[in-house]
Amino acid sequence: NGCVSSPCLNGGQCISLTNNCSSTTCPVSCACLSGTSGVYCEKQDTSCLTLSCLHGGTCLTNLITNTSYCQCRPNTIGVRCETIQSICTSATCSNNGVCYVDASTGNNTLGCVCFPGFTGQYCQSFISSCIQNPCGYNGTCFPTSNSSYYCICPTGLIGPSCNPSTLTSCSESPCNYLSTCQQLTNATSINYKCLCPKSLTGDRCQYANYCENQPCQNQGTCLPLGSEKSFMCLCQPGYGNYDCSTYLGRSCSPSTCLNGGICYSNNASIQCMCPSGFAGVRCEWNSICSSNSCSKGGTCRQTAATMAECLCTTGFTGPTCNLRDSCANFPCKRGGACRTLDVDTGTGWSAYQCVCPPGFYGTTCDSSISSCADMVCPSYKICNEQPTGPVCTCPGSQVGTFCQYENPCNLLSSSHCSNGGTCVPSNTDPPVASCLCSETFTGFNCNSIKQSNPCGSNPCQTNGYCALSASNTSYSCICQPNYIGNQCERTNPCISSPCLNQGVCQGYWNATNTWYICSCVGTYTGTHCETSLLNPCGGLCMNGSPCVNGTCVCPAQYTGTYCGLNNPCYNPICRNGGFCSVNFNSTNVSFTCTCQSSFTSQYCETPISPSLTTSCLPQCNNGGTCVSGVCVCAPQYIGPSCQYTNPCLNNHSCLNGGTCFGQYYLNGTLYTQCFCSQGYTGTLCEATLCSPTSCNGGSCVATQNTIFCSCPIGKAG
Repeated sequence: NGCVSSPCLNGGQCISLTNNCSSTTCPVSCACLSGTSGVYCEKQDTSCLTLSCLHGGTCLTNLITNTSYCQCRPNTIGVRCETIQSICTSATCSNNGVCYVDASTGNNTLGCVCFPGFTGQYCQSFISSCIQNPCGYNGTCFPTSNSSYYCICPTGLIGPSCNPSTLTSCSESPCNYLSTCQQLTNATSINYKCLCPKSLTGDRCQYANYCENQPCQNQGTCLPLGSEKSFMCLCQPGYGNYDCSTYLGRSCSPSTCLNGGICYSNNASIQCMCPSGFAGVRCEWNSICSSNSCSKGGTCRQTAATMAECLCTTGFTGPTCNLRDSCANFPCKRGGACRTLDVDTGTGWSAYQCVCPPGFYGTTCDSSISSCADMVCPSYKICNEQPTGPVCTCPGSQVGTFCQYENPCNLLSSSHCSNGGTCVPSNTDPPVASCLCSETFTGFNCNSIKQSNPCGSNPCQTNGYCALSASNTSYSCICQPNYIGNQCERTNPCISSPCLNQGVCQGYWNATNTWYICSCVGTYTGTHCETSLLNPCGGLCMNGSPCVNGTCVCPAQYTGTYCGLNNPCYNPICRNGGFCSVNFNSTNVSFTCTCQSSFTSQYCETPISPSLTTSCLPQCNNGGTCVSGVCVCAPQYIGPSCQYTNPCLNNHSCLNGGTCFGQYYLNGTLYTQCFCSQGYTGTLCEATLCSPTSCNGGSCVATQNTIFCSCPIGKAG
């Protein structure tokens, strides 16, 4: 900024231009005061016709040198008496500090002798930094050294210690002078509320509403985010980018997103989710934002291939949010509007300018003139009493309480106010140009047609935000996270977080139902993004089983979804030609024998039509029954003629609730086979599948013949 070096002389106002900038500096122009001229206002007209003395000064002419000069009142100094000398008041120094006037510099600046424990130009800071919690009433303290700090105050509180007694009611003018202060009842420390006009936003109407500039294109809806120039656009279906300037379409195609971006569609609009290193509405740019692009918690938003901007958090400003916002401490009094200037004052704080309401002036709007008797107007010497205070009648294009400013409308183009609007300067200090619109138009530049407010009936339920369209003819409801619907009247089905592996849940609705769709990211797919395309079976197939088309194909001796259960049908268990089928769930397995037409019972061992016992050769022993030429043995016996004692009766070999089956070979050798209960394994079901060390501190869950580990946080495998 070329104005940093203060090139304009004799009180000229420096204006930094934005075109024809060099690699390091932008050019400037100087708006000179009356009686001065030149590129930098370095030339002075020394006659009393042009030398207007301010603050009651009298212009005199030296008859010897024929030069004019201002004879100033005792409390003013300067070539034109433009500077009021500093005067100590009881409010100058905080925390019982003693005020004095420093005349050593020739500028008569104020200084403070601070009470022990305090420091700063006006004794406003605790020496003990943040240790003593100097930012009371929930203010946030930021230490800048061992002996200094600054406070970011919550809504309604100001000052170096966020003191609520400073501005607690409407009587103390806490709101911008263009807004309305509403006194609240049954409130605690803050008992007022600022009602902002459309052109302002913020808890004290301290910010210009950037949405009045209509930054959202293609009928996008603009939402002000509070701080200066901070906004968000809600785009119409098919449009994207931070300002809704790009048409993407309503459905994804292979060419929609570039550089590996993933296209996300909600049937009304689409969005590209860019991989690391890329940015842009279609991932078409190399990302120039990094984690340290914006400081103090600011958010980097890329707006072009080589351009980005920082959206600063409350209390910070500057191109990279590196400056503390002086306006966050509300330095302007009497409802004055604070303008943040992105200029470092050398202290880490930004410069600022107070736009004072009518009747007040000064750096912080703390000075006032009650009547024309207390002031002398320059030039015409005509003072008018107005409801807001005395105002001088100014010559030509000069405006201001003392005619000290150039009319700001003269510095703008003739097309600044559209549709027949008229540019008028405000009666503030300094004056601000604004457009006086005709009855049918509104906006900063009178470029919007006035419409009835569709949000006037509060159509959005459950605390939803009603957002007007750019044409002010329709609205859309911005719902709280737990609600969806045209009026935010439905419960959001995504509350339960059904989408896995960072999938994005989007709620939908029609006249009767609500539902959700998971949009998966990366290599995941499935209704809930539960399946990885790189490992569709999730790596859960056991006992050497391969994964084919997302399904575990089990070897013959195993069964189950992940082949983790013993197949009870692997060894023939159904008799008389019966067919064995497996039944299983996530933890248990069983079997069913489907018998031939002439047999029944669990193992198909009982014939449906018994014949005479004389047909069995050899005869059935030990109480066995001959059924259709086959001996059906009592439970205590086995064998072709029930001649063998069931080996399960003698040794009770199966442990831990396992089921014993007596078996025999054709040579007469007997043996047992155990079918184990859930959680046990081994020939005799003697071993537990889960032990205290099985899962390295995780939770062990046993299936039929193996385990699953549920891992604690920080462990995997």
